Amino acid sequence: MKYLLNFIILLLLLEHNLIIAENETDKQIDSDCRKITNVTEQDLDLLDKFSDKSTDNAKCYLKCFFEKLGLWNNGAVQEDAFVKRMSSGCPPGQNVDVEKIKSLLNACKTPSGKNECDSVFQFSACVNKKMPQFKFC
Repeated sequence: MKYLLNFIILLLLLEHNLIIAENETDKQIDSDCRKITNVTEQDLDLLDKFSDKSTDNAKCYLKCFFEKLGLWNNGAVQEDAFVKRMSSGCPPGQNVDVEKIKSLLNACKTPSGKNECDSVFQFSACVNKKMPQFKFC
């Protein structure tokens, strides 16, 4: 779970060795989404690995978190929020290549999940897989 949460908080995907939520807002979002989706730690462990066995509850937790962060709305990733969140994960003073972030987004932004929760999961798995190809910091 600690890996998944950082994945989400740093826009999900900047590092693989995560930390717990960085601020009270993120902690509240985590708490709210856990309650809404009835997700378990076991569910989140599978989700953290992008396992094919990830549960619907875990995928909907991810969707909830994305929506509350403003990264997903009406069945689609929100490009401006995505770029901003990814940029914020770069070290201070380092130039950010916004075009590379947009390229990563374009490579993954049309997931074809069986429902909206699964689409968020497919998008996240794609970004996680392709991140090393897009050096934007």
